[in-house]
Amino acid sequence: MPAAPNDNGRRDILVNDRYRFEDFRLISPLIFHEILHHDNKSGPTEELILHALDSLVFAQQIISTPHLAAAGTELTRIQNTVLMARINSGIDSHLTLRAANAPIFPNGIFVPNFSALYPEGSNGTPGNIALVAIMGNMQNPETKNSMIADFDSDTLARLYENQGLAINQIVRAAVILRLNVDNYY
Repeated sequence: MPAAPNDNGRRDILVNDRYRFEDFRLISPLIFHEILHHDNKSGPTEELILHALDSLVFAQQIISTPHLAAAGTELTRIQNTVLMARINSGIDSHLTLRAANAPIFPNGIFVPNFSALYPEGSNGTPGNIALVAIMGNMQNPETKNSMIADFDSDTLARLYENQGLAINQIVRAAVILRLNVDNYY
């Protein structure tokens, strides 16, 4: 579903036909992700930031509508797995990107933390007004108007400082996904 330039120079987001009967709320994290791309120069840091953010969109969706996590469709399983990896990539109840209490895929392929899913090596890519707005909404209101956001280590650091979900929301999403929450407090 990558965004592709059309004849007018605008970017179109095309959704795979196999998702045509999905609840739109399950597709919204993917559209959110693609909206934040603004060129065809995506690197690993950009993908890490976007997947970290779109997993939070899905978390918000299932917190408000828990039955979405149990839909049993291919897209639901993908979204649940990414969010599980994101939640498990944390220390106690604090979401992180580069640390975890345990492997992020229990009883599965060993991946030590969420950022390990995206190979290092990118110097970052330019951000856009949408990224600035999203990161600004996650930051201290006193500093958000002066924010510049690129897909780089500075944005990763800001994302690490403020994950966009409160502890009770993280625990709620984990319970909805039927994760063990014993170590979350």
